[in-house]
Amino acid sequence: LEHEDFMLTLYVNHTRYAKRYIMLIYLLCFKSPLFKIIFLCYNKLKEKSGEEKMSKTVLITGASKGIGAAMAIMYAEKGYNVVMNYNNSAQSAILLQKSLSENGYSVIAYKANVKNRIDVDMMVKETVYRFGSIDILVNNAGISNQGLFTDLSEPEWNDLVGVNLTGVFNCCQA
Repeated sequence: LEHEDFMLTLYVNHTRYAKRYIMLIYLLCFKSPLFKIIFLCYNKLKEKSGEEKMSKTVLITGASKGIGAAMAIMYAEKGYNVVMNYNNSAQSAILLQKSLSENGYSVIAYKANVKNRIDVDMMVKETVYRFGSIDILVNNAGISNQGLFTDLSEPEWNDLVGVNLTGVFNCCQA
């Protein structure tokens, strides 16, 4: 394996969970037969991209912080046009976009609430207008509530389902 191609940055709030997350990622990624298939396909794409220099476009939801931001950096460094979606973290998204753009990468930050179909449609139209197509969609946006499931209010439940499920549905269909 080429370690630089498969590095995963994981922010863990509580260090007592770090070993569990690392073990889970290791088991899911490196020990599964599916990973081997993905790795082989990735190598074929990598070889092909060396022959033909095509600029592909990736749309990453929830790209202002954490894993989404790490993916935006990785795809930008690989030469992709990157569309970073954010909703509430405008400052983080704009700082990251500015930093990547100053280093010569093709990156835009776009504010859209993925639970809102109209916002998603506008984001996709803007992306296609600017870059011609969307080659990769990363549905990374997600929210969680701390506490017991039985203590969730209906608006909190609707937000969870709206972002985590309806958001994926909207982005895939747009």
